[in-house]
Amino acid sequence: MVAYEESADIVFQNGIVFNPFTCDWIREDFAVRDGIIIGTGAAYQGRKEVDLRSSYVVPGFIDAHVHIESSLLSPYEYARLVMQHGTTTVIADPHEIANVCGTAGIDYMVRAHQTLPLDILIMLPSCVPATPLDECATHLTADVLSPYIGQDGILGLGEMMNVP
Repeated sequence: MVAYEESADIVFQNGIVFNPFTCDWIREDFAVRDGIIIGTGAAYQGRKEVDLRSSYVVPGFIDAHVHIESSLLSPYEYARLVMQHGTTTVIADPHEIANVCGTAGIDYMVRAHQTLPLDILIMLPSCVPATPLDECATHLTADVLSPYIGQDGILGLGEMMNVP
C-alpha cells in the first residue's frame, strides 16, 4: 500500500459506490478528510478505517427546486428530516415567505443557510407579489433585491410566476 503525503481522517473500505456519471456500481475504497472525499482506491491511510461490508454508498441528493415554507416547517426542522433520507443540498425559492415577510423572510432563509448542515442555496424571489392581483406584505423590486447579489448562498433569480 502506498501512503499519500496527506492522510485521510477516515478511510471507508469495501463499499459499493454509485457513480452518477456512468450509472455504475463500483466496489471501492474511499478516503475522507474534513468531510470531503479526497480520493478513491486502496492507497489511502486514515486515522480511522471503517469496513462498509459491501454497503451501498450514494452521493448526497440535491433537491433542485423547493419552497421550504410550503412544508410548514422551519428550515431547521426541514433539514433534520430531509437529511435522514440522503438530501444534502436544496435550491430554495423563498417567494412564499417573502410574500408574507418581505426581505426579513429572505434574511431568515439566508441565516438558516449559514447555520445548518443542510446546504440551503437561495434563488431570490422574482415576483413578489406573484401577480398584480395578489395582496402581500411588500413589493420586491430589483432595487430591493440587488443587495443580495454576491452574498454567500445566493445563486440567482427564482422562478417567474407572473406570466402576463
